[in-house]
Amino acid sequence: MVIVSPYEVSKCPEHLHGIADVGAEITSEASFLAVRHTRNKTLEAKLIVSIDSYVLRNGFTTAQSVQTVPHSAHFLLRAPDKEKIEELEEEARHLKVEFAAALGAEKKANQKISEMGSKLEEWEKIAADNNQVIEEMKKTAEGNRMEIQELKEEKMQTQRKWEYDELVMNTLKDLLKKAEDNEKERQAAEELEKIRRQERFERKKVETDRKMKRKLEEHEKELLKMFNKFVFYSINS
Repeated sequence: MVIVSPYEVSKCPEHLHGIADVGAEITSEASFLAVRHTRNKTLEAKLIVSIDSYVLRNGFTTAQSVQTVPHSAHFLLRAPDKEKIEELEEEARHLKVEFAAALGAEKKANQKISEMGSKLEEWEKIAADNNQVIEEMKKTAEGNRMEIQELKEEKMQTQRKWEYDELVMNTLKDLLKKAEDNEKERQAAEELEKIRRQERFERKKVETDRKMKRKLEEHEKELLKMFNKFVFYSINS
């Protein structure tokens, strides 16, 4: 049986308060019965000592001797002695009645304590089951916490990978754009070079045509001179 102090009661969770209350009630009841039982035993002992002392002073050997004296022989006792013994016997009867009542109350209290003890054991079992459930819930919560932590870490890793992939993608886009720009510039440069070559070719052609034309003109002049000379010599000969 577990007895819980008031300080421990204040620290108990709600599902254990009933057990602590029963334990405190059992402790209080047992303390009260112990005090009452001790007091009755003390009074009974004092009464026995008083009767024994009185009987011995008046010639009896024990208090039991007084109880065994026949009622018809009581007249042999002196009146004050008889009255004193009757008073003591009356007080003893009251104490016996009170003691019997106390024993009955103690028996009922013991029965109640036994019942409450059984109930307490049942509650302790329930509390133990609850504690086991709580421990399992704690383990489950710890498992969930670890799983959540793993998911958070996985999410962070995924986030970092996504950021890295995005950075790589943006870098590739920039490189591709630069490549496209370079290709456009190259094509434009090629087109410009073609145009310039064509222009140079045209200028060279024009210059060549001009030179050929001059040469042809010069040849024509030479031929004309030669023809004139031929005609002149032909006529004069």
